[in-house]
Amino acid sequence: MTRLDQLELYRSAGFRLHDDRTGSDMATEDDVADPHLHYIAATQLAARFLLSVQQERIVLMDRLAAIGSVGSEASVASFLLDIKERLEPIGLVQDNSFDLMVTQEQIGDVLGLTSVHVNRVLSSLTSRGLIERNGRRYRLPNADLLSATAARPERQPFPDQDWLPAAR
Repeated sequence: MTRLDQLELYRSAGFRLHDDRTGSDMATEDDVADPHLHYIAATQLAARFLLSVQQERIVLMDRLAAIGSVGSEASVASFLLDIKERLEPIGLVQDNSFDLMVTQEQIGDVLGLTSVHVNRVLSSLTSRGLIERNGRRYRLPNADLLSATAARPERQPFPDQDWLPAAR
């Protein structure tokens, strides 16, 4: 991607590239080469990225705190709810269902469980009506009850983002 392509990408995302040092809009390829100007041009994007990273840090801290202190059923339930919450904003959840593109072995690796135990837990959650499975398609018909099973702290994304710097 050329620097002019980067300039167009910024502009198409709604950012007006502006250099506070000179007071002018950037328009040339040389102007786009300065990393300082990239940050100036996308301060709101940078702030949203920071918030996203902080949310990931909180999720990882919650997951680390849960290791050894919650049961395997709560861990798997929390994992499924986390995947659902990550897929919702990008439109990959319909009717509380989504495709889970990882194997039970990979789920076990993330949660510190064997694949056999993950299978048992998924079967238990299915028999209790908390989840429905069809191949890689998972449906969470009662996400509230599954959330109670997950025993995870209630976290809200940063709802008030009025304090973020305006896009330039």
